[in-house]
Formats: sequence, structure tokens, C-alpha cells
Amino acid sequence: MKVSQSLIKGLQDYILGKECGYVFKAKNIDSRYDLFPPSDAQNVGAWFEYMATGSIPKNGAVPQAEYMKRGKDENGNPELTAPYRLMKKQVDNYKKIIEQYGFEIIRVGEDVKALLPDSVEEFGFEVYLTGTLDIRARATKDIYAEYGEFRKKKKVLIAKEGQVVIIDLKSTGLADDKWSEYGWELSNLSNKTKLITQPIHYKYIDILNFGEEPPFLFLLFSTTNELDARIIDFRVDESTYERHVQDIKNTVERIVEIKQYGVKALPSLKKCSECPLASDCQFKAEVPPISVFYLDEQV
Repeated sequence: MKVSQSLIKGLQDYILGKECGYVFKAKNIDSRYDLFPPSDAQNVGAWFEYMATGSIPKNGAVPQAEYMKRGKDENGNPELTAPYRLMKKQVDNYKKIIEQYGFEIIRVGEDVKALLPDSVEEFGFEVYLTGTLDIRARATKDIYAEYGEFRKKKKVLIAKEGQVVIIDLKSTGLADDKWSEYGWELSNLSNKTKLITQPIHYKYIDILNFGEEPPFLFLLFSTTNELDARIIDFRVDESTYERHVQDIKNTVERIVEIKQYGVKALPSLKKCSECPLASDCQFKAEVPPISVFYLDEQV
């Protein structure tokens, strides 16, 4: 069995009732990503990553920008639409970051895999942890940052010269959002499972493969402000990996159950109306379900 960080997060959404079981199965077990085309924002993000690193999405299609129907740039060529114009400037910011911090790009779009220790003994089959790194780079010099409150800041080493670093690119309009599950405001970032599972998973894979923990840097690029780019050095302690291993094992157990007993639908009038599986789904909602509410219910 292969366990990716996307599978872990998708299963959590299914268990919490945030996603229909049939949608979860189509995406994460049947690998029918062709049924779920990317959003406009995801297309812009894929184009930005391609322009920055040359990395092509897993579907093999080179991301294409959108152009204005009538607008022309200063050279008379078709002009990019506003979201793509902004991210084109963020590509320049990315290149400056790589150059000034002294990162040597080793690989982009690297598929990684590691065998979960003792998986055969525990489950009777091999469990491989998988993922795809945006960038694996090498620090060409010591890289430092300041950490702590204003009056108590201290200098910390981010990466030493020659050390290999994992870099992940994110385009976002939620850089300062504290409450959204995709918001990057730092004081509440530890509660954002959708964001923090990825670095933990990728770090752990490298630990299994190479015996040491790599630095992991998020490079955030705003989709609303061309001058807003940020770098987050994501750090964890040993207990984080212990919890992650347990999450992996729980995921394996639930996937085995799903393959044996199937999944449950989560009909929703709105979601079903937009779902590519709806035409053949016997559980498609035609009317909204009834929600039961008890005032002063004792939980």
C-alpha cells in the first residue's frame, strides 16, 4: 500500500464528514483525478510553479497562462490576465530568493518513497510512504535567521553549507488568514492539518531514507500582492513524528476496511449538483437532508 500525505488528509476529511466517501474513493483509491479538474486558482499556481522551476504537473500537461482577449503588452503581444501578470512578478521574487540565499537546485518534481518500518510484521504487507517534492536544493553557504520576540531575538541556523534542503512553493491569497484551514498566519499554523501534514510527511520520508532530518522551507507567494513573499522554516520535534506514524498506521487500517466494506455517501444538494460522479450515483441528493438540532443538548 502507498500512503501519501494527500491520502492521510483526504481520509481525515472523510472520517470527519467533510467529504463524501465516494468522492474520497474516486480521488484517493481509484486515482480518478481526471474527474476533478483543478480550479482557476490551482491552474494559476501550477503555471507559477512551472515558470519558476520548470516542473510539470503529474497529468503531464504543460500549464498554460490565460491571456486577455483584446489587451496587448508594451511589445504588442497578447497581455496576461491579472492573476497571471501578478504571479509572473512573483516568479522574479522566487528567483531572487534562490539566488540571494544561495540555494543550488538539485532536482524539481522529485518522487520520493520510503518503506514504513515493521509494516509487513504489523499489517502483513509492505506500506510505502510516498510524495513529490517541489524542490530539493543544497545550501551553498550557511543560512541564518532571527527567531523569537522583538527584544529576545536570537540567531538560528537554518541550513549549513552543503546541507540538502526541501523547498515547497505555495501560491496563496491567505497569507495572513488565521482561521481558514488554508490560512498561513503563524500563531495558528500548528492547528492547520491541511498545511502541516505535508512537511512532516516529507521530512519523515527523508529520515527513513537518509537517517537525518532535512530542513523544510515553505516559500509563500501572495496571489493578491506582488510584493508579498514569505519564507517559513518548518520545524518539529520527535513527538511529532511519533504522532505522524500513528496517523499513518490508522490510515492503513481504515483503507483496508474501506477496501473490504466500502465507503459511505454524504449526500448534499449543493455538492451533488457539482459532483462528476452524480450521474451514476444512487445516493445523489435531490432534496436537502434534514439536520436535527437540539437546543441545550448535553454532549
